[in-house]
Amino acid sequence: MDNVAMKRFLTPLAALVFAAPVWAQDEAAGSATDATDGPAQSDIADLLELLDADAAETSAGDDEDAAGGLSLRGDDGSELEIPAAGPGDEASGGDAPADAPEDSGSGSAAAETGDAQDASENDSEPAEDSADDSVDGTDPADETAEIEAPGPDGEAPAEDAAEDAPRTSTNAEEESGTGTADDSDPVDGAETAIAEPSALALTPATPFLTSTQYLELRPESTGEALQLVWSVRRENAEGETLGDAATRTLVIAPGFVRDESPNSVSVYDFLTSRHLEIDPDAGTMTNIAFAAEVRRRLDTYLGLSQGGRLSDIPLGPDRSFHRFWLEAAMGIRREPAALTRAYGDGVLTVERNGGETVLSARFDVGDLAGADADAGNAPESTEAEADQTGPVSISDAARPVDLSSGESVVFDLSQAASPINLQAGDAAINYPDGNPAEQAQAELLRRWMRHALPVHPDALGALEGAPRIPEEFAFFVVSPESPDGRREIWTLQSVDAVEPGLRLAPGLAPAYTGRDLIADRLVPAARSAIEDGYSADQQRFLDELEAHRARGDFVRAYLVSLQELNHNGACPPAAQSALRPVCAEVSGLIAAGLGDSAFEQLFGLIAGPVGTGNEQMVEAMAPYRGDDNLAGAAARVLTAKALLAWAARDPEGPPGDLSPFDLFAEAIELDPAASGVWWETGNALLVLRDPLSGWTVFDTGRSVLPEGEAGLLQQAAVLEDRLRTLAPEFFLPR
Repeated sequence: MDNVAMKRFLTPLAALVFAAPVWAQDEAAGSATDATDGPAQSDIADLLELLDADAAETSAGDDEDAAGGLSLRGDDGSELEIPAAGPGDEASGGDAPADAPEDSGSGSAAAETGDAQDASENDSEPAEDSADDSVDGTDPADETAEIEAPGPDGEAPAEDAAEDAPRTSTNAEEESGTGTADDSDPVDGAETAIAEPSALALTPATPFLTSTQYLELRPESTGEALQLVWSVRRENAEGETLGDAATRTLVIAPGFVRDESPNSVSVYDFLTSRHLEIDPDAGTMTNIAFAAEVRRRLDTYLGLSQGGRLSDIPLGPDRSFHRFWLEAAMGIRREPAALTRAYGDGVLTVERNGGETVLSARFDVGDLAGADADAGNAPESTEAEADQTGPVSISDAARPVDLSSGESVVFDLSQAASPINLQAGDAAINYPDGNPAEQAQAELLRRWMRHALPVHPDALGALEGAPRIPEEFAFFVVSPESPDGRREIWTLQSVDAVEPGLRLAPGLAPAYTGRDLIADRLVPAARSAIEDGYSADQQRFLDELEAHRARGDFVRAYLVSLQELNHNGACPPAAQSALRPVCAEVSGLIAAGLGDSAFEQLFGLIAGPVGTGNEQMVEAMAPYRGDDNLAGAAARVLTAKALLAWAARDPEGPPGDLSPFDLFAEAIELDPAASGVWWETGNALLVLRDPLSGWTVFDTGRSVLPEGEAGLLQQAAVLEDRLRTLAPEFFLPR
């Protein structure tokens, strides 16, 4: 790496480290544009409509609150939606996920953990059903054998899709009362949900925190914050002005960026990798993982581009637009784009082949050393060159698919040799040296832009190492809304230092985006478990197992042993079985159960070939699904997984009165400390292309488990690490 590249790689990272590790936040005055009328608000929604039009023509769920479709938080920060596909919270029968693959991690009856009781894998291994069912070389922990999310036949996306609307907690103690025009005004009554969360090992990632609790758990912010007021105007491709200029207000601090508009406030908390969406009128706060939003972008990019294969994205019967513009909207690209960058006299330009300027920026650098430096016009590496970065490229990891056939998108994150986003230090702009604090501010602005604006990641990489926040920047957009293209110009109007503080109003009630199941059942179950100090130790399993065995009920006794696996994963080797005494009971239990026809049927279904026996498992578990004990929880999990696998093969087959997600919820309500059930539920939502709901389930489940004892839910952390590796610029460097 030459000196220029080395400087560009180190200076922004060093600035982030040394210019106060966590900045503060404060009140940002000034107006902002309405989220529905401001710049770059509708481009991504139109892209999602394209995906819906291309989706497989299979039956959709009847539940209006289902989120099986591809919902996406757009690059403008607003919630965007595609109609639901697959099962809703009450999905059943034909409403089950029509295209869920048998390797989806939802599992089949034969893939349940009973077979693994004598296995020697440690508890960190993926759930056995995922491992056994994995195909196409897909890493089981990644669950990436996913279905394409079909929409209703011929149905256009609803403008106010119910499944993507935030769900506010229904707990009376958490209701926020009357809304406020500004989230800095306190909201009464919501902060009593969980007293002293720090004593319960909760974290800022806990979705059901109030704003007061979030601030209590988040590391304290110190240092200067800046309030930036921008004037944003639009021009068409010919340079003619489109509408009136809008005002956008940002507060930038070392650990976060706050983006304000009249109807909402978005806080991108880079310190915790959380996106807080605040509704001042409702007095609520939605707490979303960066990883969930990045995953949703990845799903959308792969879906619309058919696994990264299409160069042109259909825009209707007679039009299309280049994949470059989809990559700009999603912030995800398969291979580097061929761009030409130039810098001189404080002006940066980034052009595509043919001289089309896709990004420009102007800096006030007159007081900086080396201000006359010029990077020249060296083009970025071509796609062919960049594809040689490792033994397996992104293009090899993204399998081409035919969306019209309902074929699954299989994208194995573990097979990618290089990030989807531009790697730090790739570009070679020789900016003049700035002071670390100003460079850190510029870098935080750039990373916010990656979340909030439709700028291609390779173009945005040219701003890496910028000496300070630009006085003006502009980018070009091509989208369904602007098929001929338009330019947005952001001109800085004022910069003011403001006092430290994240500026969250006390007592904002938690809200949830996605399925009603989360707010109505899973969060209450988690909250109750935390407040009651719920746990399920080995003695509880042993006591219930022995009670069933003493009555000669070997099926229920065996189900108890399966539920223990839902807590702790595969049984250890016999030499270590003292830590898992339930595992030591299984061999004798099986021997005693031989000759019992019901037991032999259950054992045969679990030990049978993968992908078989799902219908029989649903029927076999019917007598046990009403039990309110550990055996009943296991019976519900077996049934839910069998329903999902059955529906993957025959969408109309499963009975209409059974919902896999209702069964998962019932199992969690009975035994909320079962990490494997939280994993199975969230993983099934990822398979249904609903990562926002999926990660909310993961985060809710992790809040129940003792610190350092995530069990099978540690697989969610594996997914997060891989997304951070693939798309590093959505996060702060570690």
